[in-house]
Amino acid sequence: MASSSNVSLLAPPVVGGNEYDFWSAKMKTYLRAYDLWESVEKGYSPPENPDNLSIAQMKTVKVESTQNFKALSFLHSIVAESIFPRIVASSTDKEAWDTLQEEFQGTERVRAMRLLNLRRDYENLKMKDSETVKDYISKVLEVVNQMRIYGEKLTDQKLVEKVLISLPDKYDSKVLAIEESKDLTKLTLNELLGFLQIHESRISKREEVCHAQNRGMGPTA
Repeated sequence: MASSSNVSLLAPPVVGGNEYDFWSAKMKTYLRAYDLWESVEKGYSPPENPDNLSIAQMKTVKVESTQNFKALSFLHSIVAESIFPRIVASSTDKEAWDTLQEEFQGTERVRAMRLLNLRRDYENLKMKDSETVKDYISKVLEVVNQMRIYGEKLTDQKLVEKVLISLPDKYDSKVLAIEESKDLTKLTLNELLGFLQIHESRISKREEVCHAQNRGMGPTA
């Protein structure tokens, strides 16, 4: 059996432009798997006086230089031919990454404005009576994932609290029960979904009985 060290990762995701937001999230994970994302974040700067370096410093520079060109090679290999000319002149992985980010997400100011708009969308999210809990939480996560791509950090606890305060009135009794019986700092979104779906099922059954009774089909006294 081949050892895990000999198992190659899948090829990195290719970006064509339209799907940049999700591509960047996938690519960050890919680069982390090769211990290269830190190099992209920090950027590589060749030493100004390489001849005056100690042996230890030379080794550090060599490692950083290798990581830079490995990451840059990955970025060269995953962009479409129509996009490659935009990063061909980049000498560092960070420069190439920042060029792609500005090309498809805009300048830092534009990205800040987009994040601000996403924050507004997030704050305004409310579950409709016609929605299921699962659909609503999926909608919340869709906005949250977009926010995270633009650098927002939202913990599971914040997401749990957001869902609890944005449910319709018919969930009030269940929300109160969860707040009194569960530690919200440890409650996961999936666990919350499970609790709410049980309550949702009970509401649905009660509504079915009421509708049946209103149609004269309910149980007789």
